[in-house]
Amino acid sequence: DVRGDITADGCINILDLAREHDARFLLASSGAVYGERTGKPIIETDPFAPISPYGVSKWAAEEYVRLYRRLHGIDATILRIFNAFGPRQIRFVVYDFARKILQAGSQVSVLGSGNQVRTQLFVLDAVEAFKMVALRGTDPVYNIGSANPILVSDLMEKMLVTFGARKHVTVTGSSWRGDIQQLVPDTTRLRSLGFREKYTLEAGLRLFADWVL
Repeated sequence: DVRGDITADGCINILDLAREHDARFLLASSGAVYGERTGKPIIETDPFAPISPYGVSKWAAEEYVRLYRRLHGIDATILRIFNAFGPRQIRFVVYDFARKILQAGSQVSVLGSGNQVRTQLFVLDAVEAFKMVALRGTDPVYNIGSANPILVSDLMEKMLVTFGARKHVTVTGSSWRGDIQQLVPDTTRLRSLGFREKYTLEAGLRLFADWVL
């Protein structure tokens, strides 16, 4: 579970610094604030319905940003990050899958049904998205993510190919509480700033594998 007080207190501290120095503030929030959404990709104006402590902690931080905007007129933008990955990241699904692939055995497991839908944005594209929002963004909120959804079971298959591993993929049938089944952003607002992904999923996975191996 995520300590919501740490997330909120940290956000307040940086907001106070931004206010003191009349600086622009960018909050790294998360697509987890939306909770479970099925069907169409999620747009920035969709309602909040977080289903995990992590999502609630990010929602709370966003509320402080909105409050500081109203009370103090601070120049603040919220960036809701969906799944991103790359070298030196030692958490989340791509890294977890890599650890499983590198373990001994002829099988690798995927939590849940394997039909959970995600997108994966390579870290250098994520950095470029942040830069574009910082320099040109005028909207209060931007989704930051890839426009290319993939089933988590298919992601595992792609990673097996990338790592040159021959293993059978199994599914556990159950996952951790708060595991969102479909987390796909609409990135129209971000793309209006000129953002385009430079790294395909396959290219990003190769660079990630080079780091892991």
